[in-house]
Amino acid sequence: MRRPALLGLAGLVLLAVCLIAGGWRGAAASYLAAWLVLLALPVGALPVVIVAERFGKRVRERGGIEMLAGLRRLTALMPVAAVLALPLLAAAPLLYPWVSAPARTPLAGLWFTVPFFVVRVIVYLAAWTGCRCASPNRSTRPAKGGPCPRWGCTR
Repeated sequence: MRRPALLGLAGLVLLAVCLIAGGWRGAAASYLAAWLVLLALPVGALPVVIVAERFGKRVRERGGIEMLAGLRRLTALMPVAAVLALPLLAAAPLLYPWVSAPARTPLAGLWFTVPFFVVRVIVYLAAWTGCRCASPNRSTRPAKGGPCPRWGCTR
């Protein structure tokens, strides 16, 4: 119990040092970069899982069941990435210079506003999370001697 508390305290001290050294804008930019790396994992795995679910027989014939199980685990990060986007929505004025710039066209006057940006991000993340949740999440490993729940084969 003592070691996790010390590690947590050390993390908070390092966070404070980083904020002092880089400021809020630097911390927000670093958080954005880390969040994009996290987001790339489930968003990149999602189309592969969807296609593999659609053409499941070919995946099973080529021995891709383990690969598909690993990619499904990656798509489980999508709700986590969606929740971790909330600090970025709050930091939008620090990250994006178009927030304070005057609009050049009527479309830019609508598109480059913080409320519309927040709505767009929420819609995109909800769509990706919805695609992840709509994909069948069945086990691809059959019970010993039983039929495979996904494709109905027996082993």
